[in-house]
Amino acid sequence: MVSLRLHGKSVGPLPITVSNIENGLFSVYQWIAMDLLSFSHDQLEVTAVELACRNSAISFFPSSECGDNYSNWKMVQDSCMIQSSQCPLDNSHPGPLLFFLNHYNNSLKLAAHRALLLCQQWGHEVR
Repeated sequence: MVSLRLHGKSVGPLPITVSNIENGLFSVYQWIAMDLLSFSHDQLEVTAVELACRNSAISFFPSSECGDNYSNWKMVQDSCMIQSSQCPLDNSHPGPLLFFLNHYNNSLKLAAHRALLLCQQWGHEVR
C-alpha cells in the first residue's frame, strides 16, 4: 500500500520490504508525512486531517483481520489508486495513509518529519 500511495516519491535507496521495515531502515512517520504533504503544506489543513483520522471510529490497520472484510479491502485498494486528503466517514471512500496507520498518528513526530521533508525540498530548489 505504501509503495502504491507514494509511487514516484523517493523513500530511500532500499526497497520497501518487510525485513527492511522491521530492521528500522524506514520511518513510517516519514511515509505519512510525505502523503500528507502531497495534499497540502498548510498546517491547519494537515492538522484537521490528523484530528479527523485520530477520532475516526472506522479506522483500521489493513493487515489486521478487519482489513480482510471485503468493503475494507476495497477501500484499501481504492486508496492506493485515488489520492484522498480527507479522512473517510464510511468505507465506501478512499482515505489518506494516516487513516490506515492511525497508531502512528502523533502530531509532534509527524510535524517534525514534515519539516525535515520541506527543508530537504527547499534545499534542492533554493530560490
